[in-house]
Amino acid sequence: MQPCFLKIVTVIDGEESIFSKEAEMELFPQSAKLRYFENGGRVSLCISDGQVAVEREGDYILRLLLKEGGRNRGIIGLPGAEGEVETITHKIGFAIKKNSLLMSMKYTLLFDSGKQEMHLRLVARSKKISEEQ
Repeated sequence: MQPCFLKIVTVIDGEESIFSKEAEMELFPQSAKLRYFENGGRVSLCISDGQVAVEREGDYILRLLLKEGGRNRGIIGLPGAEGEVETITHKIGFAIKKNSLLMSMKYTLLFDSGKQEMHLRLVARSKKISEEQ
């Protein structure tokens, strides 16, 4: 894993938030791995074969597998009090270059109590490249 700068723009039910942080990434021609820490949790993203696996450990737990056009079950909750969440993935797009990763995802989280529309845009750039610019 190499150090990188990470920026994530998330739109949840129309409300936008921006998250910027130092992270770690590993890039391959057709896949990528990304890891960062956020508010008491460690988040890992594995991108390959047109799907994204999201795993968060810490103050709360989240495990999602997002496949474009697919409907999948995931886990969300507090340690020891986990429940299921279902996802419908509408679109996943990503571009991997030598020193950067660009990704966009649109998906819906389905809970017993309703749903949440998610749109996420992510940019990760190698710290070496960012420092040279």
